[in-house]
Amino acid sequence: MTMKRQGATAYNSNLGAVCPCCGQRVKVRHREFSLKAWAYLVANNEIALAHVGEATCDACYTDMREFLMDSITAVESFPVSEDLQRKLSVGLRATTKLTGLNAAVGQ
Repeated sequence: MTMKRQGATAYNSNLGAVCPCCGQRVKVRHREFSLKAWAYLVANNEIALAHVGEATCDACYTDMREFLMDSITAVESFPVSEDLQRKLSVGLRATTKLTGLNAAVGQ
């Protein structure tokens, strides 16, 4: 697995992974969005809270990215509650730790 940080995409070499958004067995990649962007996606049912920070397929990433771009003004002014911010932070830390662990063992 090749890892890139800060705005880059982490590539998952597993071609048979299941995208948590669409359920298709395809190549998936870890995508990085801001905490506010993840919150907006969750609030608008574009992704389940349980799947925030997980690797997604290109099609689902494109859909989420376009949704965020079409809603940029709303995203920038979106009020993220402390509870949602805490839940997102916990989920993102968990997926980051798993990603780091997978990279360390060569997955």
